[in-house]
Amino acid sequence: MLHSGMNAYTVHSVELDKAKKEMTVQLDKPDSLHVFYIKNPATKPYKAIPTLSEIHVYMKDSISYTLDEPHTLLMANVASIEMLEP
Repeated sequence: MLHSGMNAYTVHSVELDKAKKEMTVQLDKPDSLHVFYIKNPATKPYKAIPTLSEIHVYMKDSISYTLDEPHTLLMANVASIEMLEP
């Protein structure tokens, strides 16, 4: 999730450029966040277990981003990053 002021977006894809200290993100609606599950063959019957943690990126700005195009964000504009365990 990307948080910018009062707006929240699901990050559909991200490309990190360490040399330029920026990331390019494609955003989606907040309700499009999906948790992926895999079947654990060690349990009978198979039990779905979460495979991903949620990562929340909080921006210093309050820009309202569009959903139909990629956005390049400077890492200097990132206020904090928080990982939520499943």
